[in-house]
Amino acid sequence: MKVANWHGGLNFTLDTIADPIAKSGQVIVKVHTVGICGTEVHYTQQRSEVVPPLVLGHEFTGTIVEVGSGVDRKRLGENVVCEPSYGCGECFACNQGSESYCSVSQIRPGGFAEYAIMPSRTAHLLPAGLNLEEAAMTEPTACSLSGLEMFDMRPDSTILILGAGLLGVTSMMLGLRRGASKAIVSDPVAHRRDFAKLMGADIVVDPDHSDLDSIVDQYTNGLGVDVAFEAVGSGSLGDKAISLTRRRGRVQIVGVSPAGHKLSCDLVDMHKRQLTIGMSMSRGLAFKRALSLMPELGLGSAINFRYPLSRISDAFIAASKGESIRVVVGSND
Repeated sequence: MKVANWHGGLNFTLDTIADPIAKSGQVIVKVHTVGICGTEVHYTQQRSEVVPPLVLGHEFTGTIVEVGSGVDRKRLGENVVCEPSYGCGECFACNQGSESYCSVSQIRPGGFAEYAIMPSRTAHLLPAGLNLEEAAMTEPTACSLSGLEMFDMRPDSTILILGAGLLGVTSMMLGLRRGASKAIVSDPVAHRRDFAKLMGADIVVDPDHSDLDSIVDQYTNGLGVDVAFEAVGSGSLGDKAISLTRRRGRVQIVGVSPAGHKLSCDLVDMHKRQLTIGMSMSRGLAFKRALSLMPELGLGSAINFRYPLSRISDAFIAASKGESIRVVVGSND
C-alpha cells in the first residue's frame, strides 16, 4: 500500500509498504478522507517536539475492508470514522478519558495512507445523514465538545470566540447549543468570518479594522463576555481573551499553541476578577457524543481545499497559510 511518510518540514515521500494484516480485535480501514490539523502544521514548521519520520493524519474516515479474529464480520463494508489514537485502556490516563496520553502504549494509526489498522472499538460507524468527508471533522468537534463539558454554560451567556477556524466555530456552535444566547466571533480572514456567520454567529469582527474591545463593551454593557474561547493557539490572543472576560467569567483555551508560547497576564488582576482559566486538549470522552451531533451540525462548507495523497505537500502548504478552515486529503488520486 502507499503511505505518505513525513521526513520533517514539508518533505513527504509517497512510499510503498506491505499491506497491513488484521490481528485479533483489529480492523483494516481503506482511508477515504483525512483532515489536516493545525497541530500537524506546527510539526511541519518545526514548532513541536515530534520527531520524523512518521505517518501523520489523525482525523480520518474510511471503509472497513478486513477484520481480525473476534470481530463481527458484519462490520465489513461499514463506513467509519476513526479515533486518532488508542492506549492500553487500563492506566490512569486511559481511565480518565485521555488515551492520547496513555503511559503504557499510546499508538496513532496514521491516516495519510491507503489503509490504516486499529482496534475495532476505535472505528465508529457513521450515523445516518453523515458522509465520509464531513465525518473527518468529528475529532476536532470532539475536542471542542470536551472543552465545553468541563463547565456549565450559564443560561443567556454571551460568548467570544477568537479564531474562526474549525475549533473556534464548533466551540461557538456547541456553546450556543449548551445555553449561550449570543456569540461574538473575531477573525481577520473574511471567508472565515462568513463561515462563522453562516453557522450562527451573531456578531463577526475583523480585528485588523475594528476595535474588538469597544464592540465587546457595546454588546455586554461594559461588563465583558461570560466565556471567551481562544481557538488559535496564541499567547497574545489568550491575553486578549482574559482582558475581555467579565468578573467571575471563564476563559477556555482550545487552540493548541506552538512550543514556547506564553501568557503575559496580570495575576493580581485575574485574582481580583476571580477568573477561571480552562485548558482543553484532545477529545477526552466526547468522541461518540460528538459523532452523534455531526449530522445536525452540517460542517461540510468548512472544507476549503481538497487534495489527493500524491499532493500532500501542497495540502500542507495550503493549510499553513492560515486562511483555510479545513484542508482535506483523499487517499486516491
